[in-house]
Amino acid sequence: MRCATHTFSLVYTIDAKQVTKNSQGKVLSFVECIKKTQDSRAPIRGDKEQLKTPCPTCWNALYDSLNQLSHLRDKLPEMMAQLQLPAFKEVELDYLGEYCKILRPIAVAVGQLQGQISCNYGELLPTLFAVQSKLHDLQTSNLRYTTPLLQAILGGFEKRFCSYLELKKDVNEAILATVTHPFFKMHWIPPTTVRRKKANSPAHTSLSWRAWPGGRE
Repeated sequence: MRCATHTFSLVYTIDAKQVTKNSQGKVLSFVECIKKTQDSRAPIRGDKEQLKTPCPTCWNALYDSLNQLSHLRDKLPEMMAQLQLPAFKEVELDYLGEYCKILRPIAVAVGQLQGQISCNYGELLPTLFAVQSKLHDLQTSNLRYTTPLLQAILGGFEKRFCSYLELKKDVNEAILATVTHPFFKMHWIPPTTVRRKKANSPAHTSLSWRAWPGGRE
């Protein structure tokens, strides 16, 4: 069984690579800012929180550090002046905000699925459908710079998790784990998926169809 968090990381490191390579300079400049801030231990006035360090082997740590930097937008001019570095342009800060906005659903999902104590297999399907819904919602948002990134992320996500999102027979164990979970039961199933399964499934259905409301005739 393939690790779900590793598959999530492939969505960013592989599927989105072609559209992010043109803007990689912007991302790296933010990362360099974080590193120099930590190396010099330059204080950020009015903020006691230490900047998070990106990890080269974990893209989720990169998201956490960039997201934190995005929230410190109003304090960045002072910080850059202390470091004697060129200030970021407004368009670069706007790009950073959109960049974090798109990656947030996946970063949150990875954090949940990496739980060492409370996470179990029954949480995978609800998490995947929640990520899909949030990424689709972002398609209607007013993105000025990162629409290609969103399309690459969504396309890669739906391709890599196709069996789960379409509830195919090879993920019956995941379906069973979720519908028997006392918190999720049947509440996680999108109505559009129910209608599609009812329309496309034959009479000799598998567990993935028998689990649906009204699936037994």
